[in-house]
Amino acid sequence: MKYLFRSLRKRITNFDIFFISVLGILFLGFIFFFRRETTYVSLRLKVTDPNVQFINTQPFDEYSSSFVAGDKEVNELGQTVSEIVSVDTYKTDPIKQVTYVNMRTKAVYNPRKQQYTVKGKPVAFGQSINFTLSKIKFEGTIVDFPGFMKNRTIQKKILRAQFRDPKREYSDTYGVAPYIADAVKVGDEVKDSQGNVIIEVLEVESVPAKRTIVSNNASITIVDQELRDVYYTLEVSVFSVGGRLYMFDFIPVYISQIIPLNFPHISVWPTIISIEDPAATTGK
Repeated sequence: MKYLFRSLRKRITNFDIFFISVLGILFLGFIFFFRRETTYVSLRLKVTDPNVQFINTQPFDEYSSSFVAGDKEVNELGQTVSEIVSVDTYKTDPIKQVTYVNMRTKAVYNPRKQQYTVKGKPVAFGQSINFTLSKIKFEGTIVDFPGFMKNRTIQKKILRAQFRDPKREYSDTYGVAPYIADAVKVGDEVKDSQGNVIIEVLEVESVPAKRTIVSNNASITIVDQELRDVYYTLEVSVFSVGGRLYMFDFIPVYISQIIPLNFPHISVWPTIISIEDPAATTGK
């Protein structure tokens, strides 16, 4: 054996050593540039409407309710490719729900680009991916993935909002009928599918509606004997992106913005008239 090694060393020239070194470097470079890792990644996807011709980001209730935690997508070998971990839904419309699906799905990771790929598509905000599970088929748009929205935190804001009858946009009053004014009570809550409170009604103020009458000489304000002006004080969960506040499905929170309040017994759309911090409100 020693004789064989000595004989081999005598036959190896400097060119052979150089050639072997080049092959080794090329092999390592090939591994570095083309190496891929198969792993599982957690994605948060926003579900779109199943109608591909008229896509709507708010599916109807019957479609949204078909998403179930634990539902899986498997390949031909029976191996789990994707699985629903949890589903978050909340209403911004009486018959539709904004739907988010949190999934654990098989992905390929490129360490050089530091990017995940799912079903041949890069994992990036706004990327759409189709999934065929055992109970439902859907197209989801990626809105969160590892390392994307890690700094987003939920905070509370106190909003004061006026409910204005939309049919009276060009009328001399914003007043609503008494049965609508009395429908929302202190303590009413808007929750997501996990039971988390998104909006809580802290105060309801219902006063006789003001009606403005304009003549050639002046304008006067009188009190309507039937209609009511309604003001809500709300504690709302919001989040900040780029220094701007949002609620629900990226609905911006600012003065004059109309926000949805969908309770089990009524849906109203009040207009924000003031925004405050809870601490400032408590100190008053």
